[in-house]
Parts: sequence; C-alpha cells; structure tokens
Amino acid sequence: MKRMLSILLALFICAMTLPAFAEPLMEEPTEVTWATVENWYPSASYTDGLEVWERVAEKTNIRINWEVLPDDQYLVSMQTRLASAQNLPDILRVPGGDPTYYGQMGLLIPMNDLIDQYAPNIQWYFNEKYPITGKLMRSGDGNYYGIAPIIVESSHTMPNYLMIRKDWLDVVGKDVPTTTDEWLDVLRAFKEMDANGDGDPSNEIPFSGDPLFFCGAFGLHLWSSTWQGGFFTDDEGKVYYQFTDDRMVDLLAFLNTMWNEGLIDPDYGNPSADTLLSKFMRNIVGSMNNWPDYGIGWPQRMAAEYPNVDLIPVVPPIGPNGDQSQEGYGSVDSGFAGISKDCANPEAAIKVMDYMWSEEGRIMLAYGIEGKTYDMVDGVPVLNETVLHNPDGLGASDVLRTYGAWPTIPWVQQEGCYLQMMASDPDWANAADTCLAPYYVEPFPWMLATKEEQEQLSVMLNDINTYREEQITKFIRGERSLDTFDAFKLEMEGLGLEQVLAIKQAQWDRTFNAD
Repeated sequence: MKRMLSILLALFICAMTLPAFAEPLMEEPTEVTWATVENWYPSASYTDGLEVWERVAEKTNIRINWEVLPDDQYLVSMQTRLASAQNLPDILRVPGGDPTYYGQMGLLIPMNDLIDQYAPNIQWYFNEKYPITGKLMRSGDGNYYGIAPIIVESSHTMPNYLMIRKDWLDVVGKDVPTTTDEWLDVLRAFKEMDANGDGDPSNEIPFSGDPLFFCGAFGLHLWSSTWQGGFFTDDEGKVYYQFTDDRMVDLLAFLNTMWNEGLIDPDYGNPSADTLLSKFMRNIVGSMNNWPDYGIGWPQRMAAEYPNVDLIPVVPPIGPNGDQSQEGYGSVDSGFAGISKDCANPEAAIKVMDYMWSEEGRIMLAYGIEGKTYDMVDGVPVLNETVLHNPDGLGASDVLRTYGAWPTIPWVQQEGCYLQMMASDPDWANAADTCLAPYYVEPFPWMLATKEEQEQLSVMLNDINTYREEQITKFIRGERSLDTFDAFKLEMEGLGLEQVLAIKQAQWDRTFNAD
C-alpha cells in the first residue's frame, strides 16, 4: 500500500501544474443545456441531480440541464435535430464522433478563441501535458469544433484484457494458456469436461466476447483499431487496411476452428456488458475479453453462490509465427462534445467544459465525492471500500457512476484511479505491468476529416464496413471459403477502399508529419 501511495503521489504532483482558476466561473447563476448519451450506469440518470453535478453547479455557478437518451437512441435523435438546424442544445455530444462536418456546416461554432480566452486547463493539456491530444481534436481546417475525452492514461493501464477462469483451469487440469494452440486445447477442455461442475457438460461457453481480440497473435491490431475502421500504419507511416492483409487468412482459419468446434459464444461479437454479465453470472462463461473493473467486480457478485470463481488476466497469446501484442485505446476517444450555433452563452459553455479538466474537476470526475467514494491520504485521492468492494456487488466504475463520475462527456481519465482499482484484487494488481506493458501497441488514432473528406467517407465507409462485417462473419462460420480471400480483397477495392486509404493517408500526414 505504501508503494502504491508513493506512485499515486508522484502522479498527483505531476498533475498539480494545472493552471489555477477563480471560483465561481460566472458571477451570476447561469444555466446551459447539455445533450449527451445517458449515464453508462442507467439506473442513475444525469437528470436525477447526481451529486457530482450538484457540486459542479456549486463550484462554477453554472447549472447543467441535461438532455439524455440511451446510447442506441441518441445517434438518430441528435442527427435529426442537427438536420433541422433549430432549437439545438448549448452543448451536445456529436453524433458519429467527428465534429468537423457539423462545424463546417455552421451548426457547431469554432472554439479556438473561446479556448484561448476562457479555457486554461484545456490549453494546458493541448500545449503541455499531452500535445498529441490537441492535434487529434483539431479539424483539418485548423478549428476546434469539439473536445473529446483524453484516454491516454487508461489506454496504458486499463484497456480490455483477455481473462480466463482459473478455477475452471484447475477443474480440467490445464495450465494458463500462452499460445494459440494452448488456447484451443484449454477451450476444448472447457467444452468437453464439465468445467463448471454442474453435471451438464454441454452448457459451457468456452469463450464469450469478441474473437477478433485474438488478432494480436497473428500480427494484426484489429480490435481497438476497428473502431477507427480497421486501418493501421507500417513502420514508414503508410496507411493500410488490415482486413485485406494476408495475415487475416491465418486468423480467420483459427477463428473458424473455434466456431466449428463450438468454442465461441454463438452470439459472438462485441456484446453489451449486460449481455455478457448475464451469461457470466450463470457460471457458463470460461473466458472473455473485458474491462478490468468488470473482471474484478463480476466474480465478487457471484461469490455467494459460486465462492470458488476466480477470473484472472492473462498475457496475449503467442501466434504461430511468434506474434504477440495487445492494443490500448490511444490518446483520444471519439466522444466529442461541441458548442452549438444556438448556444446563448458560449463563455459559460466553454468555462464549464474547461472546469472538467481542472485539477478539482478531474478528481471529481474520476474519483467521485470525497468522503463518500474516496478520501484524501497524504494529499492523494484514494478510493474507499464502497467503491473497491461494494456491498451491493457493483463494479467500481458503476459505483462511481451512481454519483455522476466516469461520465459520457469529455473528461481526463486518471491512471491513479485505475491502478487503485486493480490493486484491490491480487490477481489484477500487476496486470498492467505483466499482461499489458510488454506487448502494448498504440491503435490507429481517431483523426478528424475535412468536410469534403467526411462527405466521401460517410458513403464509402458505410458500404465497406457493412460488407466487411458480413464477409468476415461468413469466413468465421465457414459460410465462405478462405480460398476466396483474394476475391474478397478485390470486392473491397470495388467499394472504394483505395480512395478511402488515400483520405486516411492524408489525415495521417497532416496530423503527424506536418511542420
């Protein structure tokens, strides 16, 4: 614990160079409307007056009036509102993740001057702490039409991990797998040997999650990078499309074997946390990819009924050619928030956004409420037992979200917070050092297009992504022969892949190669 506190204190001191600000931020009580996706823990709605946001109102003299919808409804709803170009909220989560199009349409205002005048904390992150984040949030025309969450520290600490039931391994007499061949052997044992001990050897799901997570064993970086379209760069900075890379054939053959032998969840893909949790709580899931706080919290929720459950992180598997890697999430998330043309008080809007990135704001959004979710110990915020070992069985992130922390708006994610969560479980305490750091790969970054680029990408990428998902599924399920992979590559070119690659290359060059 002392070593952990010393590490956290060093991290905390580094952050204390954030610029100071005077409270309150507005002399007169001010209100702004903010439209965003509902709390990721939907039982605690932002419209319920969650304590973090009540504190923000007290500190800033700016009250946020929330307009929220569930994730699966927000996109279409906000796109419809933007299309009407009327009665827009003051601040909004940008549908589709790229504010450039709406900015150049005049629906979002440029924030450059506002940031210069009223946002010292945003400036500090862009210019000093993490300069790459400013580059990635700046549109091709040089304007900031929105800001996004900074995820550098979580990317290097707490991305998705591959995890496995150690208690099931003990039942079937297998060691933790380290290669793809060993993974197949273990998953077969889970399926055939009644690993959960309920007397029914047919109900186990050996792997539930996204099977593309095994891509690192085949020299590919598909899982996080797929969110950016499946692109990557070679050592010379040339952008290429991973789904037409010949290494896909070996990966798809591996996944087809898993499918044919019933080792993958029939509902494979990227399931919601609730869907995966439901299956895990029934004691039928043997391995998966997932967030560490779920990997720690979910077994705690099962402990009363299944006291021996032991879900541990594992190193990325070694593939047939010696490949072994694990993706983080990069520096910037796609959850941009912009200020609309209808905002009556842009000064208040940027000031409350900037407050989230102040020292006080970043602690509140990461750690919640002092005395309730964390305590200050030697000047360091330290999560308490309510969060780390919640009596109601909630995962740490969901506990924090009940107070309004870990929000769906741009915030600066904190490494110290994640280290504490992982240190609360002996199996996970060193996972960032042993299971992630030696194999870590930065994903292809989220980069902003120009309006013209976005107009082209929105059409071509929709067709490319839809067709790719269909065909990859067919390859995995054996509905299409891998002998036709070359034909698949030509089909993708026919959908405009070369033009898309040219646009992605231009984005990369102006982001990373500009003077």
